[in-house]
Amino acid sequence: MKKKAILIVLFVLFPLVVSLACTCGVLPFAENIKEKAEELLNKSDPAVVEQEPAEEIPVIEEPQPEEIEEVEEADEAEEAEEVVEPEEVVILPGEELIIVLENFGVVEDEAYVGFVMKNQKTDLSLTGVEYTINIMDGDGIIVGQENNKFPWLLPEQSLGIFFRASLDEENPPAEKYNIVLEFEETSQPELSQDPFTSEKIKLWEGGYWPVVTGVIKNSDTNIYTDIRTSILCYNADGKIVGGGYDYIDFVPGQGQMGFSTYSDNYDDVDSIEVFPILTYMSDSYEDTPEFWGMTYIPDENYYLSDPDDIYGGTVIQSSLDDQTLENAILNVTFYDDEGYVISHGAKAIDYFLPGDTIGISPYIDSPDDLPSLSYYETRIFPGVYAEDFELTENVFIVNSTELTGDYSDKVKVNFTNTYDKLVTEVDIFVLVYDASGNIIGGGDTYYDEPIPAGGSGEYEIYVYYDSEYTVDSIKAWVVPSFWTDFE
Repeated sequence: MKKKAILIVLFVLFPLVVSLACTCGVLPFAENIKEKAEELLNKSDPAVVEQEPAEEIPVIEEPQPEEIEEVEEADEAEEAEEVVEPEEVVILPGEELIIVLENFGVVEDEAYVGFVMKNQKTDLSLTGVEYTINIMDGDGIIVGQENNKFPWLLPEQSLGIFFRASLDEENPPAEKYNIVLEFEETSQPELSQDPFTSEKIKLWEGGYWPVVTGVIKNSDTNIYTDIRTSILCYNADGKIVGGGYDYIDFVPGQGQMGFSTYSDNYDDVDSIEVFPILTYMSDSYEDTPEFWGMTYIPDENYYLSDPDDIYGGTVIQSSLDDQTLENAILNVTFYDDEGYVISHGAKAIDYFLPGDTIGISPYIDSPDDLPSLSYYETRIFPGVYAEDFELTENVFIVNSTELTGDYSDKVKVNFTNTYDKLVTEVDIFVLVYDASGNIIGGGDTYYDEPIPAGGSGEYEIYVYYDSEYTVDSIKAWVVPSFWTDFE
């Protein structure tokens, strides 16, 4: 009976054991089965078998597509947050200032060198940056040379230079060149960034000499003076084949100023690059309404004549009652219909007496074949207070003006010195007007003959205006200059 009972238990246990093997992945050995069967037979009710609960297998749900996308986006966001530090660029001694592009050429009796130098430092300025260009014959004898120095190059700032040398026919021809770059030291930048950019650059080639014009913009809030604008011209192969430079008298804070300068080109020009830079002559001034308000313009007029000349003038006046200004500058920039600079004119005023007026017809250098004159911008840089200047009012009186010359192109000005001292010399300005009272031209000169106290002087001055106009009236102004002494 006992054996039969054991057999029955074994039949009952066999499916259970198989089930456990499938569930747990482990099939128990035979002796373990026998021990289990005997344990069950010892229970009070051999017909009831107590089964231990099977281990619960967790159900894994497949993720939905949108959930996968969310996970991927989260991973991408996490990767984006990881900041990749740029590799540190090591600048070895002697590599702080380098030449990144250069070209040399000889055309007939002229040789030229153009190059671009760069400060490779990413966080430091190079101060006292100096270059020397040597153009040499086959024996190394220098036949042309240029040297210049700049107060600094800002971090990663580039500067282009173009130099042309006229060659002496008696000397051997130029065959080679070298460029020597030097700087004094590295320092923390005086400016956080280069404030100058250029735009609207254009080459005018219709005349006797190519002219490059453009606009220099100043992102800084300060006014800057004496900005050098270096120009490089490139051919279709990217080689430097021309260039030049100009000095801009001043650029207002967060404003702009146009320039116009000749360019020496030795091949067809495909592109132009402009490099504005501060110089040792540069100064900065706070740009405020009070600064600009020291002078104003009561009258002006400019026009384009036939074929290509711009004439006219501006009357400027001091707003000050008791201060003499020095180093004032009048600048007029002319634009075509597309906003390109077609010309500009400027004139410095050495001394500007309190409340005085001066009429100025600046020299205006215009390229040939001008398309149009759409508009012009006039700015007066008022300069600074003249310290301890001897005069507080204008002591010169204009007695008469007369249109003279074979072509009515001169004005004779007679004036008197009312001061109680001899005056060594003066500047004379003239404007001419048509019958409608419009300024049509003018001129200026210096008079270097001593004028005794109470004495008079007289001088004929060339005036420039369109010959199609008729001069109806004349105004003249006599003022002291930097060279004026009172004895």
